[in-house]
Amino acid sequence: MFTPGLERDGFEVMVREDLAAYEDTDRLAATDLVVHCWPEGEPTGAQETNLVRAVEAGTGFAGRHGGVVATNAGNPRSTRSWPRPCRPPRRVIRGTSRSSFPVVWTRRWGSGRVFVCTPGHRVPDLTLPQTAATVGRGLTWAARS
Repeated sequence: MFTPGLERDGFEVMVREDLAAYEDTDRLAATDLVVHCWPEGEPTGAQETNLVRAVEAGTGFAGRHGGVVATNAGNPRSTRSWPRPCRPPRRVIRGTSRSSFPVVWTRRWGSGRVFVCTPGHRVPDLTLPQTAATVGRGLTWAARS
């Protein structure tokens, strides 16, 4: 879903179908942006540690809805089921009037930048022009510059 826009923006995109990508610390260190879209399962302790360290060192991280929330559901090491860099900051870009849950936020984590966009349970939700534009800008902002 995000690949065409990233390629148009000059990124070389590599897609992985499992969380084992987070075991390759050299690859993570050389990566400008991780777009995490994994709604099932949870990373091992080493995978999460490697990812967090890469972001702290400058690798950008972006995620959406269940790709961030559900990945760590039930992970006792992650407070509120959020990997540490993905937890909402005190200041958010967009929230809802019906709850205190943030919808879109950015934050810095060490030398890295984090973008999280939670709207939509389905891919078609992300094709709405406003959402697609927000996600596109967020991915570009989060990438290592």
